Amino acid sequence: MSVSEQIFFHADATVVQAARALAGALDFEMIRDDDHVRLARTGFAGVDGRVAGRVDVNFYAEPDNEPAQRTAFDQYPLVWDLFVAGYEPDRQRAVARALFEAITKRLGWPALLVHDLSMAVADWHPDRGLRQFPDNTLIDSASRAVWDA
Repeated sequence: MSVSEQIFFHADATVVQAARALAGALDFEMIRDDDHVRLARTGFAGVDGRVAGRVDVNFYAEPDNEPAQRTAFDQYPLVWDLFVAGYEPDRQRAVARALFEAITKRLGWPALLVHDLSMAVADWHPDRGLRQFPDNTLIDSASRAVWDA
């Protein structure tokens, strides 16, 4: 079973423009194939494995959801769905956290870090800064009081 991390973000850019900005800011290789844009590099944040993933429109979002059905990531138009080769949970989460922090610091984009499309880890917005969510904060309405505060 594949487990990935997601960084949802808001950038005034197309998928290709956003991927190009991410690649430049984070020293990743941008790979275009058919309709997909991927970023990849070997090693990041002290982890030697291959870090890779697809940058895309946020196809997980349902922006027309009723307010009670809204998820934490519905407001973000773009997503980087990433993984570390040879999946080890702690290493992959550490890399995702480091990438999330680098994106917010270097590019200043509002962003949300999510584990396996189910747990909200942290978010950042230039107007309020970083919010670290408690463990087991769900992305759906069960945890709305935490992430929609």
